[in-house]
Amino acid sequence: MAGCTAAPPQIPGSTPSSAAVFPDPSASGAAPVGSDGEALGSSGSPGLPRASRKAGPPEWTVVSDEDLALPEGTIGDVIAAGPGFVAVGGGFDASSQTPLAAIWTSGDGEDWQRAPLEGEAALGRVAAITTGGPGLVAVGSHCCPDRAAVWVSADGTGWSRVADQDAFAGAAMTAVTSWAGGLVAVGCDAELECSGPAIWLSGDGQAWERVEIGNELGTAYLGDVTASGSVLVAVGAPDPAGPAPGAILVSLDGQVWTAADVPRGAISLAGVAAGRTGVVATGTAFDEAAGREAMLIFTSTDGAEWLSVESEAFARGSGDDILQGPFGFVAVGQVVRSGAGVAASWWSLDGRSWERSVPGPQGLMSAVTADASGRLVAVGSASTSSVTQPSVWLSGGE
Repeated sequence: MAGCTAAPPQIPGSTPSSAAVFPDPSASGAAPVGSDGEALGSSGSPGLPRASRKAGPPEWTVVSDEDLALPEGTIGDVIAAGPGFVAVGGGFDASSQTPLAAIWTSGDGEDWQRAPLEGEAALGRVAAITTGGPGLVAVGSHCCPDRAAVWVSADGTGWSRVADQDAFAGAAMTAVTSWAGGLVAVGCDAELECSGPAIWLSGDGQAWERVEIGNELGTAYLGDVTASGSVLVAVGAPDPAGPAPGAILVSLDGQVWTAADVPRGAISLAGVAAGRTGVVATGTAFDEAAGREAMLIFTSTDGAEWLSVESEAFARGSGDDILQGPFGFVAVGQVVRSGAGVAASWWSLDGRSWERSVPGPQGLMSAVTADASGRLVAVGSASTSSVTQPSVWLSGGE
């Protein structure tokens, strides 16, 4: 069914977005609830209790582990699951420049092991991971020809590649989430470069259906997706030639998608997360007054109407992922210093006042998660003049 361009759906029982979504981390109310009605932990994974981490800015430590090494590698996503944490990414074979898929596991976020991948499972690039299917499902892409790719695992340590299918052709998956007993993945048409949004549905992580959506939604590609109760929210970048910013899409059934109203002009959203009282998204916008890019954060109670949060801490920054928990909000990305991107994070207790931390090194924090104790793990890449390597940062825990 083609996507529609009507006004964003109004969710039954939701409240108007007259104020930003700022959950009270100290409240004794119900824990965050996922799309299946099960309580969520701070990582957004079913079954985890509310985190006991004390509210405050994360104090990051860069993890040093030779098992993280991968030529021209990066880690794109991480989840609190399996033996503790599971991270996904990829690199390149030094001799053939063949894309290499990579998956790591860790019990504590500090000591990492590379999961064995064989045959087709070792090829491509893994972009994102979620719970679902046989236990865990990861998505990404492979070439050549360009096509989406899916990996599945029961426990996070042993992985297999899902067989190629027609729904994967000419596309790349960038993010995936569990929803309504199944899975929703997003990405883009990928003939050499992203040229339009793409969405897939699956009941088991093995068989996938490509959803038919139109370019009239005004989105160039989709970079992340989350489920807030019965509502799906996907975010990405607008099509410069499109009729509207179109960086946020909303759906009630996974088939029909609507472009939500966004509170400012052309933006690029990279991360979106659901919490106890709504949805929050992060990305990058051009600050015309300052003449430079700045991180941005949007909040919504229902996914349909959004408000923008402003902070001096966002200057020269770009957000790639965001996490909501009882300890507040944590966003990760990078800031530009002397023309180079440096790994950075932002923290807020109430969603209004933000503090920035720049632990470095030169590189990017691309994703963040937390376990039941509140231990934060961020992943991404660290760069030098000659090489890019996967990187992990660790903070807190009890």
